[in-house]
Amino acid sequence: MSEKQPIVVGVDGSEESYDAVRWAAHDAAQAHAPLMLFSVTGGFLSTWMPSSYFADLERESFASIERAERVVREEVGDGLVDVLSRIVTGPPVRELVVMSKSASRIVVGSQGGMDSGISKVIGSTAAALAAHSQCPVAIVPAGAAHSRNGRIAVGIDGTRRNETAIGTAFEEAAARSAELVAVYTWAEIGTASALAGRDFPWDETRVAEEIILAEALAGWSEKYPEVDVNRCVVADDAARTLAELSRTLDLVVVGSRRRGGFMGMVVGSTSIALLDSAQSPLLIVH
Repeated sequence: MSEKQPIVVGVDGSEESYDAVRWAAHDAAQAHAPLMLFSVTGGFLSTWMPSSYFADLERESFASIERAERVVREEVGDGLVDVLSRIVTGPPVRELVVMSKSASRIVVGSQGGMDSGISKVIGSTAAALAAHSQCPVAIVPAGAAHSRNGRIAVGIDGTRRNETAIGTAFEEAAARSAELVAVYTWAEIGTASALAGRDFPWDETRVAEEIILAEALAGWSEKYPEVDVNRCVVADDAARTLAELSRTLDLVVVGSRRRGGFMGMVVGSTSIALLDSAQSPLLIVH
């Protein structure tokens, strides 16, 4: 049995959650880490519900876990990944946060079934999971589990706290033999168009922003010489830029727990826009 912390993937019986399982299975195989199939049942139900109803939910959870185990075998075969499973009762986000204390990362799908909750962390509660999780959180959009474009992107904000996300992105790119697109944006929605045609020092500003990006990446290429880095400075909104790029990416990596830039994307409208619009898996790193 691996001594590494497990990759925990939420399973709720929805097709979206099985897409998350597919992605997590390959992620676990790549990282040589155990995979925990995690199901939450009954979190939104009142205690006055008949016991038979809870029993039915538990049976459904077991069935979902069994199917998830088959999905893992179909994706990576037998024996390549240590597969664990756990079923708990409680609010999905709370239970995922608890699991994050002993996980290397949490993986969830982008939508969920009508009667369950794990994959429904996207939307109004996605920010809560990303903000309170003790480990990185990966969100896998429907149909994106097998994305193989050979490119991943990382959002750069020029702060020291962004270094964890940058390091994770380099590590992911090296493990996948993928190109890394380092994206730095310096304008909000409408700023560039509002300045168009005005006497604005575009060239000087671009040079200054390129210096910020270069400083943020300093040392990382030396540590990961095998990773090809494409530096991208854009005068546009952060979430929109990454969402557009995600169409041809295998993964988008961003940081969290900041008030501005990419590190703040797990709070407010910017985070929700990216969570809803990214077409590749999204990894939120603390």
